[in-house]
Amino acid sequence: MFERRSRLMGVLLSAALLEPLACVTAWRLGARLSRNAGVSFGLLAGRPALALVVSSLVLAAVLWAAFLWRRPGSTVRVGLAITAGGAAANLVERLALGAVLDWIPLPFSSCLVSGGLFFNLADVEIGIGACLAAWAAVIAREGIE
Repeated sequence: MFERRSRLMGVLLSAALLEPLACVTAWRLGARLSRNAGVSFGLLAGRPALALVVSSLVLAAVLWAAFLWRRPGSTVRVGLAITAGGAAANLVERLALGAVLDWIPLPFSSCLVSGGLFFNLADVEIGIGACLAAWAAVIAREGIE
């Protein structure tokens, strides 16, 4: 059990450290950084305290599911650890800078929103981890695995 938790913590920390390293690299290469004081797509931007509380609660729930919930299989746990790593990276940025730095432009989004929409690597990790966990849970439930 300790070994499994150690591996999950390694996945989580790797995911959490990847975002700041990628953000600094992108900035040094001239990428445009966009401050996002809210959560996804700027929701709750005018309410930073609420964004911080919501982010913290979501991270706590994902950590609980990854490390303490007895039912999920190992692939579900890895997906949850990746998700938690991305959420932790965004939370640390939010605490340190008062906002999350987004730097990956969403293609063609400037047609919909002035200035376009941006996201960061932590957002990608959250999405990929959640999809992996959901896929693995469905496969396990169907008995395919």
